[in-house]
Parts: sequence; C-alpha cells; structure tokens
Amino acid sequence: MEARLTTRRTRAANYRAWVLAKSTGLSGDQGQRLRALLSALPENPEPDAVSAAYQAAYGGSYDPHTLACDGCGEPHDALAEVGEEPCYESRTATLCAACLRQALALVGGP
Repeated sequence: MEARLTTRRTRAANYRAWVLAKSTGLSGDQGQRLRALLSALPENPEPDAVSAAYQAAYGGSYDPHTLACDGCGEPHDALAEVGEEPCYESRTATLCAACLRQALALVGGP
C-alpha cells in the first residue's frame, strides 16, 4: 500500500487520460465530443478546462473533479489516498488531514 496525494489537477489529468484511453462506454455524439475536447487539452490540464469540456459535451454544471473527504464529506483542495489504486471495486480511502489525524489517534499514533 502506498499513500498518494490527490488534488483537483491530478484528478483532472487522470480523468482526461481515462476518457482518452477508453474505447467503449463513451458512445454517441456527446462521448465523441468530450473525447475531442479533452484531446485538445495538454496532458496535465487545468481542472477548470476539463470541467468546461465536460459541460460543453454533456451540459449542466457538473464538476467531476471536486474533491471530498471520504471521512467527513467536506470539500478540500488536496487529500491523501490510502489503500489500493482507485478503480471501480478498489478499497481506497481518500481523507483530509483532520480525518487522517483522527484515524492515527485511534491506533495510538502521534
């Protein structure tokens, strides 16, 4: 197990890479438009640019890169991911500093 720092920017870059690598599940005009918009962005794009591409393809105001702590549910700019590499069925916790400190206190950590 390796702990990883995740930010809105790393989430945006990972989402862009995932969409561009996906060969199924993004069918139709909206999926193709999203793929085209994301492929025009740099490899490590600004999160707002990825959100704008998503909104242009699908409409609405959804931000797929909002970071919320799994412990407290509050939004944060940066979180620690612990556990397995995130995927559909992984055992991963994404926690803020306060929740990490609370977890450490439970096991007698500093």
